[in-house]
Amino acid sequence: MENKFYLSNEDYIKGVSIMIRTCVDFAIVKNKTLLLTKREIEPNKGMWHFPGGMVRKGESIKQAADRILTAELGLKPVSMDLVGFTEYLDEKNPEKGLSTHSVALVFKTTLEEGDMKESFQAKEMKFFDAIPQNTILELKEFLEKNWSIIV
Repeated sequence: MENKFYLSNEDYIKGVSIMIRTCVDFAIVKNKTLLLTKREIEPNKGMWHFPGGMVRKGESIKQAADRILTAELGLKPVSMDLVGFTEYLDEKNPEKGLSTHSVALVFKTTLEEGDMKESFQAKEMKFFDAIPQNTILELKEFLEKNWSIIV
């Protein structure tokens, strides 16, 4: 899908510094374990997180899911069930010199068959049977409340 609402870096920074970003995160489960990716980019570089990303203007949640999961893992979703949401208040991103407020809809997701691949956002991915220590705080709190629902 072509993004007809492309923003310059300057306009993007201005927009996300004053508005709430809508994101989608994906809880991918296999054999009672949960896939997390280690972030290679700010904010929260080096910490475990769900694969996910921002929904673009004019894009449906399904279109965003297809785009994000194909870019981050190389596979598209087969099923998505809404579990809840996480909220990231005042996320600091030193690379861009800004802080943001993001709300992420979390979907329990099944992927199409195939081998997952890494991306520039997350070179390391792993299935966990418990919440790892180095997990983003907001996600850790979400998982503590919802682990039995997700896994």
